[in-house]
Amino acid sequence: MRPLTFSCPKPLLPLLNKPVTSYILDHLSAHGVSEVAITTNYLREQIMGYYGPEYNGLRLHFPAEEKPLGTAGCVKNIEDFFDDTFIVMQGDTITDVDLRQLVIQHKYASGLATIAAVKVEDPWNYGTMDLADDGRVRQFHEKPLMDQCTSNLVNTGIYVLEPEALDHVPKDTFYDFAKDLFPVLMDSKSLFAHQTDAFWADVGRPAGYVAAKKWLMSGIKNDISDSAQVEGRLEGNVVFGENVKVGRHSQIFGPVVLGDGVVLERGCVVGPYTVLGSGVTVREYTMLNGAVLFEKTEIGSKEEVSDSLIAEKCRIGSGGVIQSDVMIGGSCLLQGNVSVINGSRIWPNMEITENSMVSGTLRRFVQLHEIRDDPRWSLRSVNPDEGFYFNKLESNRVMYTGLRALSLLDFDNLLKHVDLSSVNYHMRSDVNDFSQWMQKIICDPVLAETFNDIKRECSQLDARIVRHRMIEATNDRLNGLLNAAKPKGYV
Repeated sequence: MRPLTFSCPKPLLPLLNKPVTSYILDHLSAHGVSEVAITTNYLREQIMGYYGPEYNGLRLHFPAEEKPLGTAGCVKNIEDFFDDTFIVMQGDTITDVDLRQLVIQHKYASGLATIAAVKVEDPWNYGTMDLADDGRVRQFHEKPLMDQCTSNLVNTGIYVLEPEALDHVPKDTFYDFAKDLFPVLMDSKSLFAHQTDAFWADVGRPAGYVAAKKWLMSGIKNDISDSAQVEGRLEGNVVFGENVKVGRHSQIFGPVVLGDGVVLERGCVVGPYTVLGSGVTVREYTMLNGAVLFEKTEIGSKEEVSDSLIAEKCRIGSGGVIQSDVMIGGSCLLQGNVSVINGSRIWPNMEITENSMVSGTLRRFVQLHEIRDDPRWSLRSVNPDEGFYFNKLESNRVMYTGLRALSLLDFDNLLKHVDLSSVNYHMRSDVNDFSQWMQKIICDPVLAETFNDIKRECSQLDARIVRHRMIEATNDRLNGLLNAAKPKGYV
């Protein structure tokens, strides 16, 4: 689900304006569960802050996981929490599987683990299983190649286990249920599966998210807040939050969900399966069809958005088109008349100038660490998400050059060869991506300010001169940092 999950952990991704994990917790509560441990690592504080110690009658625990331990390793990390049969559910699962029946089936089989299994049309995206007549798993294939699928029965990520199953999991080790533990249990003939016809979707994938959205929306009933002001036409079932405003001549065809404070100006058309988060504003004569807009996003007038996911706090200009299966990360700015082609991805905090076209995946660095005042830190190799992606504007198309710097030395070498159009793109108008990367990722305010000076002094000069000055400045600074740090073995 990148780029949406850079700013929001997957368990908190909004689905009909409610975090994905809330549906899981509600399902557990409805089946008599009273205590839940939520294993977290990435953006852990956000999850803890949202739920606190209790939710819907459940006591919640958030065990610390200092490093990623995998799906089985993180459960092993809290094995003292379990003294009897327990349920494991992946945090990106939306389902109506009967958990009570699953536990009954597990007890009847007398194995160490039972997997809830469903049949799907694309089994190669999951772990497939072949079962004996008694439900014992005879073969387990984790994401087989398309032409190697022997079954369309797949692992849902919903398990019932005995505490003894964790005896096979090493401590403090990255260990996976599907790849590591289940083959061991299968060899000992203690792994079973229970096939169900229940709904199940893996919302960690865009297709699964859309399937879960449509499944949930197919069951909504009309629920319009008393504070909503509706002047347009409504058809089908809708859910409107507090202080929703729908302007004159607008048309809404349900099922549609509008969060608190949503504003639709006059003449808008909103099609089925559209979800707008709280504080979203849609300007006049815009068309939305199956779109999902997270909170505080603004869409300009006469825009068209179809079957796409747009994260929080984005600003989309007027007169453009966002086609199907597009995902746009948080806090992006798309100016007027921007076209985003089917299947494209735009990383967070990107600015796309007017009259541009985006096709494919457009990446920008994401800050994952605090700024550190240390020359050795400035000389490190960074995570790929923090890397500098050299993009360019070719005609009216914004695109990735294929070059990515993962260190200051990388950047120095690539700058000598990158297309001049990329230099122009990253220093366009009032933008200076080079300076921002040096400041936020490389943590070198000296080089960042030097790049700002170059932009101010060379704004009217040929890109060759700008690049030459940047190369000189990077070489000088690199040598200065090396002298200051003197890292062992660095050439």
